Amino acid sequence: MDTKENKWFEVTWTVLPIILLTILAVPTVQATYELTSSSAGNVEEPPQEAVEIQVIGKQFNWIYMFENGKQSTNELVLPVGQKASLRLQAEDVVHSFWVPRLAGKIDIFLGKVTRLSFVPNEKGSYQGKCAEFCGAEHTQMRSDTRVISEGEFQEWLKQA
Repeated sequence: MDTKENKWFEVTWTVLPIILLTILAVPTVQATYELTSSSAGNVEEPPQEAVEIQVIGKQFNWIYMFENGKQSTNELVLPVGQKASLRLQAEDVVHSFWVPRLAGKIDIFLGKVTRLSFVPNEKGSYQGKCAEFCGAEHTQMRSDTRVISEGEFQEWLKQA
């Protein structure tokens, strides 16, 4: 069969990729929209009845500051079933906060406050990391997130 200057082939090879891209684009756009709206990335006010935590990304640690003044380095502790509202800032370079099993990835820029809210529904330990190359020791910028009961969380907050 001669394919040179065959109108049927030309139309097929033009229309078929358009159809496939359209089929793939619809669920991709839907999933992206759901992730973006669930993380509330640039909301300035914390959600009602949330545990408010300030997060500072700096080379090469995460600093967590809780409402009662308690601070921890590279360890985020949260109560199970209660909304967490993180107020994220970068101290030196662009960072990207990411705890894959709890919340989406969110970029943190110098001079800008970013918010990330989520509800940890299961007790356990979760690994987090900076997902934006931020310097020579970037791979060491990890964080542990512990989700514990409300009572354990209140006890932890009271510890010096």
